[in-house]
Amino acid sequence: MKRASLFTFVILSLFVVTWWIGYSGVLTGSFNKPSVTAHVQNARVDQPTSSTSESISTPTLQRLTQVTNDSGLHYEGWRFDQSADQPKVCVEFDKKLDTTQALTLKDYVRVEPSIQLSADVIDSSLCLIGFRYGSDYELTLLEGLPGADKQKLAADKIIDISFGKRPPFVAFAGNGVILPRIGAQGLGIETVNIDILNVEIFRVGDRILARRRIEAGENTAEGDYSYEYQNVAANVRESIWKGEIKIESSLNELTTTVLPLRELIGELKPGAYVVSAVRKYEDDNYTPARAWRWIISTDLAFTSYKSASGLDLGVRSIDSAELVSGVKIDLVAQNNEILASATTDKAGHVHFAASLLKG
Repeated sequence: MKRASLFTFVILSLFVVTWWIGYSGVLTGSFNKPSVTAHVQNARVDQPTSSTSESISTPTLQRLTQVTNDSGLHYEGWRFDQSADQPKVCVEFDKKLDTTQALTLKDYVRVEPSIQLSADVIDSSLCLIGFRYGSDYELTLLEGLPGADKQKLAADKIIDISFGKRPPFVAFAGNGVILPRIGAQGLGIETVNIDILNVEIFRVGDRILARRRIEAGENTAEGDYSYEYQNVAANVRESIWKGEIKIESSLNELTTTVLPLRELIGELKPGAYVVSAVRKYEDDNYTPARAWRWIISTDLAFTSYKSASGLDLGVRSIDSAELVSGVKIDLVAQNNEILASATTDKAGHVHFAASLLKG
């Protein structure tokens, strides 16, 4: 009986131990499962988060911003040129324009009040001509205006443009230095918005001309500094007339006035002349509009031919265009020495040997 009871106790103990082990395994599994699930969930959450973070990293954002900012054609400003009869407006962009598409680009421009415009393209500038001084305009650049690389203006751009009074301007008409001795009425001076000119006439002796560069001269805009005395024989010229010339001007319009040289200084002597014209100004204004011009008064025109045999010259009358004989011609070196002299024949021709040209 005792043996049976002991056997039964052992069996029950084994059953209890087995049940406890099984229960512990189930319990342990139930505790571990949330941990594993949580780990998997973290993995699923962390994976896309890591990927997203990499795709919008700071360097990438900077690159995207740069691409966004650099794309398209951008307006940068405008400038204008007032040196001509009509002001020219040049609109500046950040990229080059197609220089072959000036007419096409003009279709992307609207102006109020409406005017007829002509267009020119220079690199990244669209230059427009057709405006008038003393007027205000609203200039609109239309969306889609194309650049050379096919990038386009993203949106309409409205620009307010105002032109006031045209700056004072003075220049000598034409670009020649010969003033015909016969038939010439005087020297033409072109001005804008100038009522009085201070004019001075200088004479330069003919023997000095060999050491001077005779050129048409130049004009200096209002507000700019002039360097005329470097080019117009300031240390050897002689002032022979000085005074004021009144100009019958119209607002913003180019006016041409003839300066009657012979009435002012009488018969023009052989040699050259320098004429200076400056807008009359107050003492505190040192940069008025001004111009100067070399003038040679003659009725003779030369045609020269240089060859291996020497120098051939033909002389004609400016007034009649006929060949002129009996004209004495001196060949002068740069040091002002006379190398040779000759007189034109019946055909108005003279020849100097090649050896003389060597100085």
